[in-house]
Amino acid sequence: MRLSITMLCLAVCIGISAQERIFSTMFNRQMLDSIMVQPGKYAPLPQAGDKYWTDSVPQSVRKSYIEYGEQYLGKPWQSLPATVFAEFKTNGNRVNFEALTFQKRRQLAALVM
Repeated sequence: MRLSITMLCLAVCIGISAQERIFSTMFNRQMLDSIMVQPGKYAPLPQAGDKYWTDSVPQSVRKSYIEYGEQYLGKPWQSLPATVFAEFKTNGNRVNFEALTFQKRRQLAALVM
C-alpha cells in the first residue's frame, strides 16, 4: 500500500514538473509581457474615444447606427400610463404595454449606439 502511494506521489510530481517545462517552452517572458495587460490599463469595454470604433466597426455600420439614432433626437420619452400597465392585470392583454415598452427600448438602444 505504501509503495502504491509513493509511486502515485512520484508520478504526480513528474507530471507537474513536465507541465511546467511545457508551459515555459511554449511561452517565453517576452511573449507573456506582450499579451498581458499592464496594471491600470485594463478596460473591459472600449471607451467612446478609442480607435476600436473607427478601426473595427465598418464605416457603413457606423453610418447606419448614426442615422438610426438621429431619428430619435429631440423626441420626448413617452411615459407609461398606469392604466396600460394595469390592463394586463384586468383582462390579460399585454399588447399595449409591450408596444410602449418596446418603443422606449428601441429609442434608448438607437441613441446609445
